[in-house]
Amino acid sequence: MRIELVTVGDELLHGTTVNTNAAAIGRRLVDAGFELAAHATVPDEPASLETHLRRAIARADVVITSGGLGPTVDDNTRDVLARIFGAEKRRTDKRVLAYLEKRYRRKPWKPVLDQARVPAGTTVILNKVGTAPGLIFKSKGKTAIALPGPPRELIPMLERVVAFLRAFSAGPGVFAGTTLRTAGIRESVLDATLREVFPDIPGLTYGLAADLLLVDIRLFARRRTEQAARRALAKAEKLLRAHFPDEIYATGAATLEQVVGALLLERKQTLALAESCTGGLLARLITDVPGSSDYFRGGLVAYSNEWKQMFLDVPAATLAKHGAVSRETALTMAVNVRRIGGADHGVAITGIAGPGGGTKAKPVGLVYIALADANGAACWEYNFPGEREMVRTLSARAALNHLRLALLDASPTTTDTTASD
Repeated sequence: MRIELVTVGDELLHGTTVNTNAAAIGRRLVDAGFELAAHATVPDEPASLETHLRRAIARADVVITSGGLGPTVDDNTRDVLARIFGAEKRRTDKRVLAYLEKRYRRKPWKPVLDQARVPAGTTVILNKVGTAPGLIFKSKGKTAIALPGPPRELIPMLERVVAFLRAFSAGPGVFAGTTLRTAGIRESVLDATLREVFPDIPGLTYGLAADLLLVDIRLFARRRTEQAARRALAKAEKLLRAHFPDEIYATGAATLEQVVGALLLERKQTLALAESCTGGLLARLITDVPGSSDYFRGGLVAYSNEWKQMFLDVPAATLAKHGAVSRETALTMAVNVRRIGGADHGVAITGIAGPGGGTKAKPVGLVYIALADANGAACWEYNFPGEREMVRTLSARAALNHLRLALLDASPTTTDTTASD
């Protein structure tokens, strides 16, 4: 089954709105065992929109659209698809009408109310967040699934889309999918192992999605029943966990920071941070998790040497002899922020994010990450590639991953390690 995605909107083409819908739809389809064959972004203008949609529909079995379903003058997707599928006649969908009237608690503005007048013959996907319903058009073996543009409206509808695709897809059996999330291992290393493992599980396929120290392994299988597909996925997961017991940090959608937070909660332990080159990025990741106040004591961004001395008690002699970007400074920062914050764990990051500030001895991308707990302290040296934000992101994620591994490991944190990306 060939599936194409068409995202609609001048604002996407102009770059004033980031197209997050394409990523969300692509991820959900892959998790369910489907794959997008193509993706295009097209303008709101009706003639251009129709040209692109007709081409996509001619090529594909299913075309998914996002955007252009609302009540304003530039929302043309519904009318264009109705014309393509010969569904210009309208009917009033009572569920949509009742929802709109309840939502506004009065008679809505006419263009809003008109959203309940859906093209005849379409299947409606009720929008429980916004006002524009999703619509499924079908004719002569072709299908178009029209979804609204705002992500908070579109994403809840994706489960209905997946259910439709499973029922629609040709061939016996059902799809099932899962995602294993890894940290601290190269995509190429994962791929080499997967190539060895997967011949043992017929009918199972995989894809890799890499993003700065993190790689997702997306597994999917088709079997006669969902139970059989799930068994195949469980077998694959067991094999992969045997190969990568430390690198796989979650199954599903959990983030690295969520996993670290859950481990701290489970152990009833607390965390304090001292950051330099990351400028508070690690603290932001930690506090992005709801409920993080139960384990996060606080963080200090000590960018200058003066602040490292005043607030983290880094001796002037240490800074003079070894520099702010050094193993010795990182270890001192981690040990002291743990003590000052009254936390079970202290994490420190100091490095050179660039683009300036590097030397031959200490180049841009040189980063030290230190962890301290009741048993001692450890430090890791990295030479991260890339521009400033890349170095900062890699540093924060590496620190999170070292903390995760320390929380899982019952042995004392006393080693002093060097690592290169």
